[in-house]
Amino acid sequence: MLKHTLILHNILMQTDKNPGNNFQIIWQYINYLDYFYFAETLGHSTDHLRTKMNKTTEAVPSYNSNDIETHRPRKNISYFHNKCWSLFSQRLISIKVFVIYVSLANIFVHSLDHYLGSQITAIEKQFNLQSKSSGILISINDVGFICSVLVLGYLLKNCHRPRVLAITNVTVGLAILICALPYFITPHPKWNTNQNNNGANRTMWTDFKSTQDPALNTSIECNLMEEESFTGSSTIGYFFIFIGMLLIGVGKAARFPLAIAYIDENVDEAHTGGYVGILNGMNCFGPVVVFCLGGYFSKQYVTLEKTSLKPSDPQWIGAWWLGFLTFGFAAILMSVPLFLFPRKLKENENVPEKKKTLSFKDMIQTFYNMAKNPLLILILGHIGLIIFSASGTLPFIPKYFETQFKWTSWKTNIVVSTTFVLMSSIGMIVGGVITSFYKMDLRKCLKFSMVLVTFDLFLVWIPIFIHCPQTELEVTDFLQRYADSPTPVTLQQDLNQLSCFQISSLKLQCNEHDYEPVCGADGRSFKSPCYAGCQYHNIKTNTFSNCSCVGKTQMAKPGICSNTCYGGIYLALVLSIRAFISCISFSSVITALIKMDSCTATIWYAGRQHLY
Repeated sequence: MLKHTLILHNILMQTDKNPGNNFQIIWQYINYLDYFYFAETLGHSTDHLRTKMNKTTEAVPSYNSNDIETHRPRKNISYFHNKCWSLFSQRLISIKVFVIYVSLANIFVHSLDHYLGSQITAIEKQFNLQSKSSGILISINDVGFICSVLVLGYLLKNCHRPRVLAITNVTVGLAILICALPYFITPHPKWNTNQNNNGANRTMWTDFKSTQDPALNTSIECNLMEEESFTGSSTIGYFFIFIGMLLIGVGKAARFPLAIAYIDENVDEAHTGGYVGILNGMNCFGPVVVFCLGGYFSKQYVTLEKTSLKPSDPQWIGAWWLGFLTFGFAAILMSVPLFLFPRKLKENENVPEKKKTLSFKDMIQTFYNMAKNPLLILILGHIGLIIFSASGTLPFIPKYFETQFKWTSWKTNIVVSTTFVLMSSIGMIVGGVITSFYKMDLRKCLKFSMVLVTFDLFLVWIPIFIHCPQTELEVTDFLQRYADSPTPVTLQQDLNQLSCFQISSLKLQCNEHDYEPVCGADGRSFKSPCYAGCQYHNIKTNTFSNCSCVGKTQMAKPGICSNTCYGGIYLALVLSIRAFISCISFSSVITALIKMDSCTATIWYAGRQHLY
């Protein structure tokens, strides 16, 4: 009886391979089994039934009775595992889902330089960086990219591309977390929110003669020690962000070429442009997300504590580190689905793979062949000029709006994301759809791109004429002239010839290097409360009073006096139109690159165009 049970079980396990034939075998075997036991009960001969039963099960592998306890559960597990995996692969393992996964992952991987640009003002304030230092932080990302994109793009040409993409996701995620590390290992900026006398005014200045007080000299020494400690912390913070951005550039180098090659291998040539356009569009949609989140994080104080400061105050520092934490963990999480994709999708498993032994000589030969192609060189030169312009503009657009139009950091990020960057994303998608819908060949793609670039050439000059009048700060260089004077002069003689803010700067010992602008009630802006002659600061209301240089009310508030100017809005609209046109052209050029030699050099061309 055990033998017959095992035979039936074996037939059942083979059912999904040949359902019709196995069902017939099961039916015949059960009928013979009934006759067999009926004949044995009556004492009749069963030799002819045994012969028929053996013939029925000749094609079915036999079982050993010792395997009944170990084999049966393993077969059941394998059966249900195959069924579940088959259902999962049919629904979620496809080229469309792959493009979605890679696009979502690229939001957190390829947009970190844009996020750094949106928070560069806060980082400069916290670590006391100059613009040239912050420019190096943004550029080092591209340095790591350039140094590795060609080599990695070629050497990883025949790798398991989805898994390599997942590994790069994890690598970049860890590098992003390194950028957030300085906040946790360096001193945090403090804003004194303690209010003496229930929010009463505190004295803002000391008399000129008080500099001779020994107690004041002691406090100066303490301030010097704190300044040295702050300088060391700034160096540490700068170093970690530098290393993190460098690793991010290396980690994302091979992502775009590998993704394009995987798409090109698993879809028809006519649909390649559409998928590549979607991938590029989502890559441009990443900055929209990071700029919006950057605007939200900029409205949170760096320590996440309640403070009397406002985002418009010069002393405000946004929570720049929150974005790095968010994007770092998100990048690591998005790597999980990519590990599940096969080397080649199921619908293309029968297509033979083109394998070639890679060597340094092959890479040099390919580079030489590409250098002899004048059309390819012209296309890459065209792409290089566009990318050079965009890479030097986009990271510093937020800071330009903040300084030129006196916008707050969060307002700048929101406007840039909803206009300039959003139109770039739409342009990439539209470009891919147009080239795919009209089935453009190489020549049509290049003509289409040339027309768009010509139109963009006329728009590039418009931003030069868009600006707002700059607010003049009431400052003086009298202190420097007074200190450098070769002949002694009496203070009373000079005071008779000085303006109000010049008297304040001398009497109150204003530091010319301090930049804490305030807006007086009379509409004039001062470099600092000291230059406005302010004697008291109300911490509760964050206002300055007894300002001798400010009209009748003698009141001032933090920040530069605002002027009614819509130049920032006009500039954002012009940049949006330019971004839309340029990205349509950019998408069509990428499609042209793929069509030049889609069989052997797609991944190399994609890597090289990203190098430019």
